[in-house]
Amino acid sequence: MYTVDLSRTLSALPDEIWLTIFTYFSNTFLCRSIRKVCRRWYLLTHEKTLWKKVSITEIDCENSMRSFLTLFSFNDLSGAECLSVVGQSSFTDYILYKLVNDASNIHSLSLIHCKNISDKGFRCLSKLTQLKNLNISMCPQITDESIAHICDHLLGIQRLCVYDCRNLSDDSLFAISNLPNLSHLEIENLDVSYTALFYMSRNLANLTHLRMGCYSYMNLDGAIASLNFTNLSSLDVAYLNENADEDLAILVKHNKNLKTIKLRESAILGTFIYKQKNLKKLSMPFSNGFNKAFYDFFCKRDVELDELDVTINQHCNFSINFSSIKRLSIRFDTASPLNISKNLFGYKFLYLENLVELSLDPYCRGETINQRCFEKVLATCKNLEKLGISGVKFSSSKNLKLVKNKSIRTFSARSFKGVDELVMLKISTALPNLCSVDFLSIDNINIRMLHMFCKDCKYVRDLYLFDADGRLTEISIKKFILEHSDMTVRFFNSHFS
Repeated sequence: MYTVDLSRTLSALPDEIWLTIFTYFSNTFLCRSIRKVCRRWYLLTHEKTLWKKVSITEIDCENSMRSFLTLFSFNDLSGAECLSVVGQSSFTDYILYKLVNDASNIHSLSLIHCKNISDKGFRCLSKLTQLKNLNISMCPQITDESIAHICDHLLGIQRLCVYDCRNLSDDSLFAISNLPNLSHLEIENLDVSYTALFYMSRNLANLTHLRMGCYSYMNLDGAIASLNFTNLSSLDVAYLNENADEDLAILVKHNKNLKTIKLRESAILGTFIYKQKNLKKLSMPFSNGFNKAFYDFFCKRDVELDELDVTINQHCNFSINFSSIKRLSIRFDTASPLNISKNLFGYKFLYLENLVELSLDPYCRGETINQRCFEKVLATCKNLEKLGISGVKFSSSKNLKLVKNKSIRTFSARSFKGVDELVMLKISTALPNLCSVDFLSIDNINIRMLHMFCKDCKYVRDLYLFDADGRLTEISIKKFILEHSDMTVRFFNSHFS
C-alpha cells in the first residue's frame, strides 16, 4: 500500500506558497500560533509582505502596552501600508510615535476610539508624508490644533474621517478646506456652524463623497441649504425632517453625478428623488419609510437602482418591481410585520430572484417573521449570495421545508425563536456552501447544535456568536475552537484563534 509522508510533502512547498497561505491569517494569529510551529515558519512570519496590512481590534492585543510593543518590536513594519487600531485604551502617544518612525510608508491609517492619544501624538502624524487615508474618529482628546497641523503638512490626504470628535469646532473645518486632494469626508456629530460648512463646500471642489449628521448641536435642515457642492457622487446624511426636503432636492439637482444617497433616521417626503436620473443606490434606514412619493418613483418611471435600503410600513399596499435591484434591505416598521412578510414574495414585490444580497428585519422589538417567509427566501432567491434575516419564529420544526440553496455564502441570523436541533439541521442542510456565519441571540443554541451545523457546512471559516442566554460558556467555546482549528470564531468580546 502506497503511503505519503505528509511532513516531507509540506516541507517541500516553496516559501512563496507558504507566504501566500499566511496572508489569509490575522496578524495576531501569525504572532501567537504560526511562528511557534517551526523555525522556518518563524522566519517566514517576519517577511515584510505579511505586514503590509496591520489590524489591531479591541480583542486582539489584550489591551496592554506590552502587547503592542511586542507586536511592533518583533516585526519589520517598514513596509506597512495600512494600519488599523480600534478601541485600544493602551495605545498611547509613545506607541504612536514609535510606530510612525518604524512605518513611515503608511498610506492608510485608522485610529478609532483611541482615547489616550493626545495632541502630542497626533502631531507626529505629519511625518507620514505618503498618507492618503486617515480616520481619527471617536478620539476625545483631539483638538482643532491637531487637525490644523495635520492639514498643513499632509496635503496629499484624499479621505478623512473625523466623526464623534467633540472638541472640534469651525476651525477644524476651515483647516480641512485647505486639503486640495480631498475627495471623501466624514464629519458627523461635530460642533460646527453653517458658516463653516458653507466655506468648506466652496473650497473642496474635488469632494465626491460626503457623510454628515448631528445629534444635538445644530439643525441639519438648515445645514443642507448651506452646502454648495457640485461634484458629489455619494451623499450620506442623518437626522433630517420633512422641512429639509426642498433644500435636499436643490442639492441633488446641482450634483448631476450623484449615484448614492443615504438618509439615516430621517423623515423627509422623498420629492428629491425626482431630480436625479443617475441614482443607483438609495438607502433610508430607520427613516419614514415608503410613501406616495416613493410609490410614484418606482411605478411611474423605469427604476434602475442597483441597491435599495428602506423601511416599509403596513400602509405599503402597492406593487413594486425590483427587477434591476441586486441588493435589497427591508425593515418592517409596523405592529404586524407578519402581514407584510406573507406578501413579500407574492404580487407586491416582483423579480426578487435577481437579488444577490437580501436583508430582512422586523425592526419593532419583539416582533417576528413566520417560518414560511424564511422558506420562500431560500426557494425564490436562487442567485442570492448574502442573506441576513432577523426575528424568524419557527413554530413547527417538523413542518419546516427548506429548499437547498447552494449560492448563499454569507448568512446572518439574528433573534431566531423556537430553534431546536432539527431546525439547525435543516438550515445547515439547505445552506451547504456557507463560508461566513453570524449567530446573534439564537434561542436555545448550544454547543451540540454548533458541532452539527459545522459538520454539514464544511466550508465555514468565519463564525461569529453572540449568546444572550448564557448557554455558551467560554470553556465550551474554547473546546469547540480546538476541534475546529481551521475557522476563526468570535464570541462576545473574546477572540480565539
